Amino acid sequence: TGFSGYSIGGLSVGETKAEMYEMTRHLNPIGVGAPEDLLENVINGVDMFDLPFNKPRYLMCVLPTRNARHGTALTTTGKVTIKNKQFERDMSSLDPNLQSSVSKYSKSYIRHLFKAEEQLGQRLVTIQNLAYLKHLMAEIRQAIKEDRLLDFKKEFYERTNYPKVSY
Repeated sequence: TGFSGYSIGGLSVGETKAEMYEMTRHLNPIGVGAPEDLLENVINGVDMFDLPFNKPRYLMCVLPTRNARHGTALTTTGKVTIKNKQFERDMSSLDPNLQSSVSKYSKSYIRHLFKAEEQLGQRLVTIQNLAYLKHLMAEIRQAIKEDRLLDFKKEFYERTNYPKVSY
């Protein structure tokens, strides 16, 4: 399905090299936000994702909020469906491997918020999801600096329950 890439025609016919490089510098797949999609897109050369108000500390994609509305938290070990009964008495944090403002709340408490239809539950999971995606992108940048992105990819799929992408 699809095609093997994009072809940009009409380059090197009069513009300066700086102008050519500026035109081809950024790739931005709009709406991409699943952790495995971020990783795979970076591996394929994508260098930018949706950012509101030009403030890179938040990701614009709706996925973190949409997942949160349905009780799905993104964590360093994969997706956690916080509404599940298994978390009813779980006093651990959503993601013990990631420190954020949500870390002080237990899975049990956040599950209770969802069951009581309190908006705070969705808000806390949204904050968790954004914190995780920010953390993931920092890990990806570090792997690139260390020239170990493909090793990082292997480790990512081994330690998480995110669906492995085959293409």
